Amino acid sequence: MPHIELNRTFWPVGHGAFYTEEHMCHSSEKTFCAVYDCGGKSKIIVERQIDEFLAPNSSKKINYLFISHFHRDHINGVRYLLANANVEHIVIPQLENARLIEAYIYNAITGDNINDTQDGAQIFIRQQLATHDIPVEQIIEVESFKGERQYLEQHTNGRNVTIQSGDRIEVSDDNGNPYWTYIPINIVTEKGDCQDLLNALNKICDSCDISHIIVGGNIVWDSVDYLLNNKFKEVKQTYKDIFKENHNAYSMPVYSGPIEGAVRCHYVDFCYNYMDWHPHHPRYWYTNRKLYKHVLKQMMSCLYMGDFEAKDSNNLDKLRTALKQYYYRIGMQQVPHHYSPNNHNTELYNDRIIAFGNIDYHKDVSFCYSVYDQIQRETCLPPIVITEEDAYQEFMIEFRITC
Repeated sequence: MPHIELNRTFWPVGHGAFYTEEHMCHSSEKTFCAVYDCGGKSKIIVERQIDEFLAPNSSKKINYLFISHFHRDHINGVRYLLANANVEHIVIPQLENARLIEAYIYNAITGDNINDTQDGAQIFIRQQLATHDIPVEQIIEVESFKGERQYLEQHTNGRNVTIQSGDRIEVSDDNGNPYWTYIPINIVTEKGDCQDLLNALNKICDSCDISHIIVGGNIVWDSVDYLLNNKFKEVKQTYKDIFKENHNAYSMPVYSGPIEGAVRCHYVDFCYNYMDWHPHHPRYWYTNRKLYKHVLKQMMSCLYMGDFEAKDSNNLDKLRTALKQYYYRIGMQQVPHHYSPNNHNTELYNDRIIAFGNIDYHKDVSFCYSVYDQIQRETCLPPIVITEEDAYQEFMIEFRITC
């Protein structure tokens, strides 16, 4: 019976997202590694955490890098990660030109300079994704959710391999038996229309007598650069008018957890700092051995959210439908969009053990306080807030395979 150890780590990057999971089989030392998002407002801090993550093994292999969306605080460390680790697959929400343009414009109007060449986010979008600098077979696009669970089917769309939203990406033990699954869900929300932004930008192009942003299905980057360099204020105001207080037109959640019936929980070694904060909370300490084991098993499953728009109950219903029974096994839940009230829904935390999320220590505290307080009332304990000034939060989970 294989003995597996899972190391799940929430890295302190401040307002951003960088989460890693490493599986290790004790008998064979076979490993599997998954990363969810890799970015933050400070590229220097993100790269420092990447270095710490890679330090024990300079040739570390990352089997799957999941990217929720293409805003700078979620991707500006990706180029550095690709340069310093062996990344097998990059899983992204299906690329549409309007989405690329939205992210590119957002990164420009929120960056230190228009092209933001030092940050890396714009280069990743334009030079790597758009011009195929990354090998085609390395990128997996997750198609938009169409309202029902799909079965795994990989095919090419002329550019990258694609899978259906809700397909399972499985991890197998030494004997080839699947024991763990990652389930990406690509739900395009109704709020914040990337196509509206594209139409508005084309009108500005007409007034400047230059080519439209997209011609013949291809992005005309010269037109994009022209608008950012010559009509920056107008472009920025146009973006704000269309997206208003919520600019997250899409963000891809990913479920991570054991396949039903395949795993028997052995024990969990919690983050000691967190246990010190809540040593007597009933969700952590049970005198009944069966209840205690149930809590340990629930801790194994995690839902990463990125900047998912959860405030709209319709989006949450779609997420439940896509994940089916897996939705009700989640013990760890990322708070969407860095505790933003614009994307928050307390329904997410029903029966959850731990809620967690990254914020900036000095800038986001007052902004996220109302959400923090709601989660504490809903779950009876405060969520984990991860800032750039904290040590990383690490959860060691050990279990045995039963299949």
